[in-house]
Amino acid sequence: SISIDSIQDLVCNNEGFIEVTASGGFGNFQYNFQGGEFSGINNFNDLGTGSYEIGARDERGCESVITIDIMSSSGVVVDAGNDITIDLGQENVQLNASTNMQEDITINWTPFEGLSCADSSLNCLNPFVNIDSTTTFTITVTDADGCISTDQLTVTVIVRVEEGDIYT
Repeated sequence: SISIDSIQDLVCNNEGFIEVTASGGFGNFQYNFQGGEFSGINNFNDLGTGSYEIGARDERGCESVITIDIMSSSGVVVDAGNDITIDLGQENVQLNASTNMQEDITINWTPFEGLSCADSSLNCLNPFVNIDSTTTFTITVTDADGCISTDQLTVTVIVRVEEGDIYT
């Protein structure tokens, strides 16, 4: 029989791998991948998402095959929210970013000037904005596996001119 020693599913953009060990049978084992040639190699690297057949053969030619699935972990995804337009001097405008993960993440906004917080806590997921010129903000979220997701939004600042204002 063949037992699975290790499976590494895809995380972020890293490739998956499989390591197996055969037991029972007679003597040393050789392995094959997807019906290929048999060899002493029992680990298979750089695998994408999908199903893979691993075969094992003992010295007497007895064979066993196992199918192993490599899954994909998409990692963290962040959405900075929609672009917004504010009036010059408008206060208490909050950004509405969201992410598919709430734990074990690091959040960074750039630039952080004009935002209500400049640390990397979850409290900065939806900071308040106080700026006097149009700014594009980038949010970067990193999860515990090191997967990184970024998104941007632009806060457009407009100056309203009231009827009767005189400019020279």
